[in-house]
Amino acid sequence: MYMSNDFAVTLYFCFIMLVIFILPIILTGANIAYLIILPRNKKEEIRIKNFAAATIIIGGIDTLLYLAFMDVTEQDWYVQLVNQERHTPIATEHFLTIVVFLIIALAGYILLTFWNIRKIPPLVSVFLIAAVYMGVIISVFWTIQTSDPILAIYPFDLCLMAAGLIRRKIIEYKNTDGERLRNKKLGRLDEKLSDSTKWPFYAFILLWPLMGIVICILLLFGQNPASIIKAWTETSDWTLSMQQAPPNLSLDGHYLCTVAAGGHKKTVKPLREGQRHGHRVIVNRQLCIANAFEQVLEEKTPHFHKAVRSFYDKYGLPVARLIKKPLAADIVYFIMKPLEWLFLIVLYLTDKDPEKRIAVQYLPQKDREDLLKYIEDIQ
Repeated sequence: MYMSNDFAVTLYFCFIMLVIFILPIILTGANIAYLIILPRNKKEEIRIKNFAAATIIIGGIDTLLYLAFMDVTEQDWYVQLVNQERHTPIATEHFLTIVVFLIIALAGYILLTFWNIRKIPPLVSVFLIAAVYMGVIISVFWTIQTSDPILAIYPFDLCLMAAGLIRRKIIEYKNTDGERLRNKKLGRLDEKLSDSTKWPFYAFILLWPLMGIVICILLLFGQNPASIIKAWTETSDWTLSMQQAPPNLSLDGHYLCTVAAGGHKKTVKPLREGQRHGHRVIVNRQLCIANAFEQVLEEKTPHFHKAVRSFYDKYGLPVARLIKKPLAADIVYFIMKPLEWLFLIVLYLTDKDPEKRIAVQYLPQKDREDLLKYIEDIQ
């Protein structure tokens, strides 16, 4: 059956609105309600469990769809991207640590949900709450890292679910024989653990040795002791990022020199940030010289420049896409060195003030005018 493009676009838009906006709002409202309202019968307990399962599954799918919609890739900070693409908010090298923490948190949540609180020791309950806290920590890091209201909905729902479950279990234990286990014959630890209102505090204390044990185990699988932190900081484009990614390639121009500017700083020596066709670029002297040379070529021999530019546009991008590591960018930088010297010789032979031309490359118009005026003043 034939479907018009307009109708297909409308259906796609409605689907995106439903999945990304409407369903999360419904689930968030339900989780807020179940944080406050206690189940009165088995039917309501089952309903809460169903909403929790729906939140975990739909929220996860919703988050992945939104990340894809926002052009967020799985590439680490050192990989050259194109156009509006963004690097991964979690460093892949440390991703295993995040996954393990989430699996432990999910296991703690499921066991705490389905185990009868009356039939398990209080200390086990406290450990399960501590495991759930690990998921809360990841949710907080994710919210800070992304700083996006839409991406904050899912971790907010997970925190609501965790708080609601812990509250219900504390009240459930308090209203059973567990609370009456406290008496003078019991040891001090048993007496304190049987006071379920203090479980969240005890779980917070046990959380840290539990995290230490998990981190020690992860060392055997090649993870770093600081992976829980480095997973967020060894990234680019995000709130907690501490790395400077190479500028994205624009599909309307392919600069291997721009790729080289994404190499190790001690090698390629980046000077400053600049702009090209509205895109942010990292500028080093090699890139400024190459662009200044192209500018002179365009002014002096426009027809030859057009042929050279056409050739470069055709073959530059496929080569640039192969350069995915800082070391590869460093190699390109050194390969371009002879050309850089040639470009510089041409500039000094044809331009009365070559360094001025080099200095203003990739500057916004206003900054370019200010710099030229400053150079004229000091001369």
